[in-house]
Amino acid sequence: GNKASRRGASSDYGDDDDGESVSESAASDGDASSRAAVGEYGLRHDAFGDDTSPAAFENFAMAVTVHEAGVLRPDTHVVHPVVRVHVVDATTGAYLRKRDPDNKVTSYYEAADIDFIMPMMTQACDFRARRNVVPRWQETLTFNEEYLYFLEQRAVVFFEVVDFVGMNSRVARTEPGFDGWHRICWGFLSLLGQDGRANTERRVRLQ
Repeated sequence: GNKASRRGASSDYGDDDDGESVSESAASDGDASSRAAVGEYGLRHDAFGDDTSPAAFENFAMAVTVHEAGVLRPDTHVVHPVVRVHVVDATTGAYLRKRDPDNKVTSYYEAADIDFIMPMMTQACDFRARRNVVPRWQETLTFNEEYLYFLEQRAVVFFEVVDFVGMNSRVARTEPGFDGWHRICWGFLSLLGQDGRANTERRVRLQ
């Protein structure tokens, strides 16, 4: 089984106007020896920096910590927002396939025919209960899949801030194909940069 989960990505959201983006490593490619692969994952030995080898993360699951967002635009339908976290294959645009189709990655109750990694969701941030309209979740979601597999596949993690509204609401009546979710904003994080360095193991601000 997997060891205790390792923080794979940690994120928060900025305001619409602050112009900040996902933080990415700007390090150079380095020489051939520093780009040598480790194990079966094909990652650079310095993917996590000069002092940490990818081998240190073997057999760890991936965990994503969702911290908070900036103040959202006023919207009467935003009362108890949640964050849905999707893991996507950057090549196909589809959900990333499981390394082992029989593995239950997000829930013990996953159907046997699910061969891709299903999205996960935080608990709701209830503005009324908190008496505050700055959304904060401070929640860690653990994917029961090899952490290094996500990086080797150059997976992209999409963060979708949504709220659930009644089917009789104005949104439900005016949006074609309404599915019960009122979509507020989104951001994404490429787990591995173009230079082969990991954009994980630290808190980043998404835009």
